[in-house]
Amino acid sequence: MKIVLRWAGLLTVLVGFWVYLLKQSWDEKTKIHVQRLPFYALLAFAVLEVIWLAWGVSTFRTVPEEYTSLQKDIARAKVALSKAGVIKKDL
Repeated sequence: MKIVLRWAGLLTVLVGFWVYLLKQSWDEKTKIHVQRLPFYALLAFAVLEVIWLAWGVSTFRTVPEEYTSLQKDIARAKVALSKAGVIKKDL
């Protein structure tokens, strides 16, 4: 819950700062960019998330013991499901 409150507080501060910037007198070119700041922020956040996801996937470690354990669990589940008549035995 604390994280949600932190994000809500940060979002409130950022929206307040953006509204403050909107009320300033800017030339037309700068005003357009100020109006688009939320979109730029969302785009930057999305790019950052994609980078973090790619990093996590690229550094994900494989564990051979877990693979063999998972294969054994799948085999046991197939046997149990075939005994229950849910799947055919030739699978």
